[in-house]
Amino acid sequence: MFSKHIRIGPDSTRDAVVMNLLINGGTNAVSARLPATEADALIAGLGSARAALNQPVEPDLDSCARPELAVVDPAWRASADNVAPASDVEGVSLAIRHSGYGWLWFVLPHEEARALGQWLIENAGRPDDAAAKAAE
Repeated sequence: MFSKHIRIGPDSTRDAVVMNLLINGGTNAVSARLPATEADALIAGLGSARAALNQPVEPDLDSCARPELAVVDPAWRASADNVAPASDVEGVSLAIRHSGYGWLWFVLPHEEARALGQWLIENAGRPDDAAAKAAE
């Protein structure tokens, strides 16, 4: 990732993240080498800090947006018993594993969980189902 002041990427062995912070108009740099666990902690800390900003994340997904790092067939876990203790929402918890961000947890109120489940059922047809419908 590149910005005016921050450059981030894997090191040459792909064992750590190297982060360079450019200071004094870009004439000096401060570097950090973060092993995976420290990179995970930084990502979580940045996410928490971003969530606390006055400018919220856009409430709707831009229809033209394309994911920069889409994960194909991510691992996921769901539970009706393991709802986040900090939440006063009754529902189900859903965790999806992102290869860059780690496990992302969501608490879905029961009505939203049912709506998502219904949408998935209606839209997750097998490729041969689409071919059969087209042949009709």
